[in-house]
Amino acid sequence: ESLLEPLEYQMGLMPKNERELIQIMRQQQIKENLFLFLLQKREETALSVAAQVGNSRVIDRASNAGLIAPKKIQTYLFAGLAGFILPALFFYLLTLFKNTVDSENDLKQLSSIPFLGGIAQRSKNDQIVVQQGSRSAIAEMFRLLRTNLQFLLPAGHTPVVLVTSGVSGEGKTFISANLGMTFALSGKRTLVIGLDLRKPKLNQYLGKPGQEQPGITNYLIGQASLEAITKPSELHESLFFIPTGPLPPNPAELIMNGQLQNLFEQLRQQYDYIIVDTAPVGLVADALLLCTLVDATLCVTRFGKTDKNLVRFIDQLYREKKLQNPALVLNGVKKGKGYGYGYGYGYGYYDESKD
Repeated sequence: ESLLEPLEYQMGLMPKNERELIQIMRQQQIKENLFLFLLQKREETALSVAAQVGNSRVIDRASNAGLIAPKKIQTYLFAGLAGFILPALFFYLLTLFKNTVDSENDLKQLSSIPFLGGIAQRSKNDQIVVQQGSRSAIAEMFRLLRTNLQFLLPAGHTPVVLVTSGVSGEGKTFISANLGMTFALSGKRTLVIGLDLRKPKLNQYLGKPGQEQPGITNYLIGQASLEAITKPSELHESLFFIPTGPLPPNPAELIMNGQLQNLFEQLRQQYDYIIVDTAPVGLVADALLLCTLVDATLCVTRFGKTDKNLVRFIDQLYREKKLQNPALVLNGVKKGKGYGYGYGYGYGYYDESKD
């Protein structure tokens, strides 16, 4: 009996083991069927893909050609060209739309009148910049202007030089007074006449500002003698001046009364050089009336003041032979600018405070 018990126990387990075996075989069958189904679908899909005709094809295989952007050489080349072209374009447009003379070349392009020289920009409070022994740049410019002017003047008699400008504020009285001082320093008896009968300033340079004294207007109407109106300058023993005197109501008629021609003839006998400071030619007719009595006409222009149209106007007067032996002078040249010009001008002569 002891030998049969294990066998009986094993036989009791057989139904259970059989059931488990049947279950395992069933699961195996299911998974085999599923595997075969999926395998069939994969093959069908592969056949379907292979049967399709594509609408594109590969020409070149993708490759690494390097950095596409930014391209350094192209960028540097563009930046270099822009660095040259943009400033040049800016200055071209600035010159195109700027209507003032800013170089000696502009004067030569706008006018056929000879260019006599340039005068450097002065300090605001400097009126007489040419002194005995002065070696400043502006003093040397006046000496050069004197030398160039002597080549322009006729020989054989005392020359009368008319100094005018286009509008007020260009420095004609400053040029007249200092040019007279330059001639006086060379030992020549020089007379400066204040014939700006509109807005005189000569007394501020050579006389005593604010002091009322008879002048050229008194002489022209017969109220004063030549000796009474001629004043020695305290600046130099060879420099003399005639102030303007009271302003007349009719400046042009006073100039045309015939007295000036006789006056100039008398003065030629007493002086080596005569400089006449008169009103701007671009505003009134006084300078044109005096041109028939003088030997040369200095037309003063100014850096930052003279308009190109004004230079054309002066050149037109020259071509119409209304200016006697004219020459251009550039005043107010800034340091480092050569003979350059700047910005705009105005026609407010009677309201302008600058000379």
